[in-house]
Amino acid sequence: MSEVKTNKISSLASNNDITIDPDGTGDVVVASGRLGIATSSPDSTLHVHGSFRQTGATAPFEWTVNAGAADTYKLNAVGYADNLLVATSTGKVGIGTSSPSQPLTISTSGANGLYLLRDGSTAANSARLFLDSSNTPWAIMIEDGELSFRSAPNPGSSSGTERVAFTVNGINSSAVAANTTASSANLFISGGNNFQKSTSSRRYKTEITDAAHGLADVLNLRSVTYKGVNDGETLFGGLIAEEVHDAGLTHFVNYEEDDEGNLIPDGLHYGHMVALAFKAIQELKTDLDAEKAKTVTLQTQVADLETRVTALENA
Repeated sequence: MSEVKTNKISSLASNNDITIDPDGTGDVVVASGRLGIATSSPDSTLHVHGSFRQTGATAPFEWTVNAGAADTYKLNAVGYADNLLVATSTGKVGIGTSSPSQPLTISTSGANGLYLLRDGSTAANSARLFLDSSNTPWAIMIEDGELSFRSAPNPGSSSGTERVAFTVNGINSSAVAANTTASSANLFISGGNNFQKSTSSRRYKTEITDAAHGLADVLNLRSVTYKGVNDGETLFGGLIAEEVHDAGLTHFVNYEEDDEGNLIPDGLHYGHMVALAFKAIQELKTDLDAEKAKTVTLQTQVADLETRVTALENA
């Protein structure tokens, strides 16, 4: 036989509210189809004033209001982790932090962070993050090991148009490739794999002096043809970075660090080597002008000799 023990159950005549009040504090109230716990005036179907816990097999979860800051709602795993979820009255949500400063603030340590899990049940095995600003949507998508940035996606139906992609082999962008220009190249990738803008304006230069290198340096260089290790049977023409370095033309060489921190030749600034060719051409022009002057002098002397010989013959 069941037994119910209570100090007081009352029905208020004015509105038929029922109050379960064992200690006079109005702990549980049923009013107009609403259940209030620790409040005498519930204003929703279930109204709990203060914190409450949900127990499980291991850690009880505790929901707390105004914990540490006013108008803050917080979920903790008691004895295990705090701030599993924090929401404020200003519309900010925090994970791992009790004081979110943005609409979504995530605080982690070590190698932890936001993990967007791919949908492994589909053939594409992809995951997407959609962003929208001033009705110009973008998406970041990872699919089969490729991370891409895409324009004009439609969440739920389209991932948009790929604009640039990062793969294990480098950066790929069909959009950039299609956006051609007749201007000279101005993108430079350093030995440390940093993208930089290549410029020629004196605004970005200091200690400008006339170059000393010239024709003799050009004659010390070996022009070669070669095949690239990743280019199949395609034949290229050019120079060898190590040989340009050995020729003392280090300012035309791009270097990278080896595992011991030593600088080793990696590439050539072919565009800069135009200055070397210009200097060599100028030297050749100077020599040619000198030879032309000598030729004019010799032609004058020959003409004079011819005149004298003709005069002698006619004497």
